Amino acid sequence: MQDEFKGFYSLENEDFKHLWKNAFFVFDTNVLLNFYRYQESTTKQLIKVIEQLKERVWIPYHVALEYQRNRLKVIANQNAKFSEVRKVIEKGTSTLKGELDNLNLKKRHSTIEPESFINDLNSAKEKFLEELDRLEENHFSVINEDQIRIQLDSLLKGRIGPKPEDQNAIKHLEREAEERFKNKVPPGYMDDNKENSEEPIFSYGNLTYQRKYSDYIVWSQIINFANSNSPSDLIFVTDDNKEDWWLKVKQNGEKTISPRPELIGEILEKTRIQRFHMYNSENFLKFANEALSVEISKEAIQEVRDVTRVRDRERARIYTLRNMGRSAVKVVYEWLSGRYGEDCLSFTHHAPVDIIAKVNGKTIAFNVKALRQPHHPTDRLYQSIYESHYFTTKYNFDELVLVLVAPNTEHIDQIKRIINRKSTDLPPTSIILGISDFNEDTGIYSGFIQHDEFRIEPH
Repeated sequence: MQDEFKGFYSLENEDFKHLWKNAFFVFDTNVLLNFYRYQESTTKQLIKVIEQLKERVWIPYHVALEYQRNRLKVIANQNAKFSEVRKVIEKGTSTLKGELDNLNLKKRHSTIEPESFINDLNSAKEKFLEELDRLEENHFSVINEDQIRIQLDSLLKGRIGPKPEDQNAIKHLEREAEERFKNKVPPGYMDDNKENSEEPIFSYGNLTYQRKYSDYIVWSQIINFANSNSPSDLIFVTDDNKEDWWLKVKQNGEKTISPRPELIGEILEKTRIQRFHMYNSENFLKFANEALSVEISKEAIQEVRDVTRVRDRERARIYTLRNMGRSAVKVVYEWLSGRYGEDCLSFTHHAPVDIIAKVNGKTIAFNVKALRQPHHPTDRLYQSIYESHYFTTKYNFDELVLVLVAPNTEHIDQIKRIINRKSTDLPPTSIILGISDFNEDTGIYSGFIQHDEFRIEPH
């Protein structure tokens, strides 16, 4: 069966030796952008490995484009950490001093004297902040020369794939991707919700791209490269940990087994490649240590692992929030279909309005908010109410209803108390409160039962 289902079979040790000796190495955008998130010493070691592989390194045009687009954002986010650390240090020392002052120990205790401790703490704080200033001054920033990009420019000169021919070529790829997404064919379908992101579409070089199709465009360009250059072996290095790139199995926790068999099967079938494999940056460095006889420190590998884990957790949090919001809108839409009939309803992209109902000549808009925590931030709840009132006028709706979706009655009762606490100050707003089952693993709501419906009318 192995010849018919090669995607399901792991490479043997001899295959890996052949891979590292002959393969072209293709790096994903996230790998290049993570150079800005590592300590300088770790980044230098990674670049040194790429230098050693230089003649066998190639990246798709779309990878290079996404790197250029996102580079400054990553640098800015890294620099923002300096201010965040300062605030934590200042707040921590100030809070500690204030708490000790509140104890009034000079008058109330004969032996406890915190003054020397406070003085030592202030000295340590000032020393740390001075060092922080020095580090920030030497750290790359959006206005300074970018040494990492300079090195990458040199390493990747002549090693970047061709730009798409024209807009029709991109539209063709995006149509292919959409069909694959419908059938959950990897890669990229996990990014389907990027159409709801702040920047779902971007342009460069007189060409326009939809962000959600980026992974498939990269994959297509890899396959085109393999067909044009006929390498026998190819390794793709990516720090994208989603299931549309990797085969994952739950056994005493989630375990990553291999690249998705569909991807292996596709690239072996469509090209002359004999061996294909994927690594994340951590495993790439581990195997480079052995296969290339380069010295990668344990500390560098540990840092790469830590950064990847932090990024994975953040991506998982964002993905859960997006799933939560989209599934909440879906269950409310299904509930409203029973109330008004599906023919009266439509989804809308007029933020923050999610659903429009045309009923008896009136236009009723529905703004859906998923509130998973019982103590949902009060200011965000009030903001949703103010927004709903404002957009009623802005879009000339006859009525706008704020639908609040919660997982149980405890949440509902808490929400009602929060609203009642300030009802006299809130603008006139129609509100529906409902309960929906929430799956913690998937971040998805299912079903919707109306619990209450009322209107805020200030006195």
